[in-house]
Amino acid sequence: INPATRKAELISVPRDSRVPIPLHGETKINHSFAYGGVQLTKQMVEKTVGIHIDNYFVFNFKGFRNVIDTIDGVDLDVDKDMYYRDDWDDNGGLLINLKKGQQHLDSEKSIEYVRYRDTEGDIGRVKRQQKFLKAVADKLLSVENIPRLPSILSSIYRNIDTDLAFADCMKLVSVMKNVQNLEIHSMTLPGTPKMINDLSYWVIDSKKMKDELEAANDFLMNKEILAKKE
Repeated sequence: INPATRKAELISVPRDSRVPIPLHGETKINHSFAYGGVQLTKQMVEKTVGIHIDNYFVFNFKGFRNVIDTIDGVDLDVDKDMYYRDDWDDNGGLLINLKKGQQHLDSEKSIEYVRYRDTEGDIGRVKRQQKFLKAVADKLLSVENIPRLPSILSSIYRNIDTDLAFADCMKLVSVMKNVQNLEIHSMTLPGTPKMINDLSYWVIDSKKMKDELEAANDFLMNKEILAKKE
């Protein structure tokens, strides 16, 4: 987030991205959380993307629901009918049933939206998650919620895992309160799907990733506008 330019960059790392994890060889990047928790995941994302991660936030399903309940849900245009059922899901079974069109999503429907996976696989889900996060940001920074940000953050803080002290989170809130009309650009690490040893991977295109990250930095810094002024 760059408060000076009122811009933010959202970078999504596909969970099936194939990376070399120490002691485990080439495997999916999401396995790093099972192998070494937050610290190994942070290490692998930093190494893969080439960007230092200052802080982290970890949400589980309970924390996610609480966050959405705290902001009274989000308004979102669901791009198509979504139906999926998995009675063996680890979280007590999963039923996704959303209809196409503009909707107000409560916490349960929000979970359904961000977990839905279609023929695009994880890449399609990433696009929806990015869209959802933008909707959450819009809701948090809306005129009616700006005065409520401290109390909203207090509720959120109790339901997440983070290395940020609450006082530091409040400093972040003070910055966000002064950033109206935040412009968010999102990108997903570019690559191609590939079957390797009967497993599905996302093989990152390193050259294209570098170019897109440079473009993202230019966006954050408003380099095009600065160049015109010069």
